[in-house]
Parts: sequence; structure tokens; C-alpha cells
Amino acid sequence: MLQGFSTHTRLWIYTAERFLTEQEQAVINTEGNTFVTSWASHGTPLKASVQVLNNAHIVIAVDEAQVGASGCSIDKSMSFIQGLEKKLNLVLTNRMVVVYEGKNGLGIAKLSDLDRLAEQGVINTNTIVFDALVDKLADFESKFKVSLKDSWVQRFCTAIA
Repeated sequence: MLQGFSTHTRLWIYTAERFLTEQEQAVINTEGNTFVTSWASHGTPLKASVQVLNNAHIVIAVDEAQVGASGCSIDKSMSFIQGLEKKLNLVLTNRMVVVYEGKNGLGIAKLSDLDRLAEQGVINTNTIVFDALVDKLADFESKFKVSLKDSWVQRFCTAIA
């Protein structure tokens, strides 16, 4: 995902409540590049990236092998995300939303809708879900895409528990 970034890279993954349009993704990429070129921790530039994944996730990454993100720099990243929410009329900070691989491709659902989706046969225990709580690049490959049964998301889906 992030070429040239170490396994010490810290991630913040934000999930949109709906799929992002191409125009929105272009804005996110442009503003993300502007943000990371000026992002610093106590005056020291951070090696960072902003990427859109699955037309639904915004991933902010900072390689902490050289410089760690400070509280102030993390606050700045949150302000960046909140600015995108306002500018694009999006909700990106709702942790009760999950992206899943359904029979008809990717879907986005609120956790409160999972039982209904299971009852309709849209999802099951083997459905792949994307875990936006992954916070290290070292874990991204093995823990970002997992089956529902192996995810913290399962506890919100009692219809297939």
C-alpha cells in the first residue's frame, strides 16, 4: 500500500457513510497532498501520505520510524478530516460504519443494519469486512480485510452469531 514506508507507520482510517465520487476523491487527493507536505511534529516534517481506498476509506499514514506524530500534529490531521467533512458534505468520523464485500461487490452499512443484511442473505460469517481500526502498516495486510466471523464487527451482527 505505502511504498517506502516502514512497518512503524501509523495509520488512521476513516470510513465514509457512502461511496465517494470521483470528483470527491480528486479533492481528497489534492487536499491530502497539500496537507501532508506541510504536516509537521514540533516543526519537524512528517513523512506522511493520504490515500483513498475502496472509494470509501481515507487513510492517513505517518512513518514514525523517523519522527513520531505528536498530539498537536494528530489534532491537525483531525482538523484536516473535519475540513473534508464540511467541504464535501460527508461523515467520515462515524466508527459505526463498515465496508464489506457482498455478493454484488462492495457495500457500506451501519453496524445497526448488519442483522437485516444477514437476514436478507447479503452477508454471512464469511463475508469480508474492512477493519478501519487497524492502526499500523505492519498489521494492514493481515488485519484490514478479514472475514466477519474473525472481526470485532461480528458482535453487532447477532443474526449470524
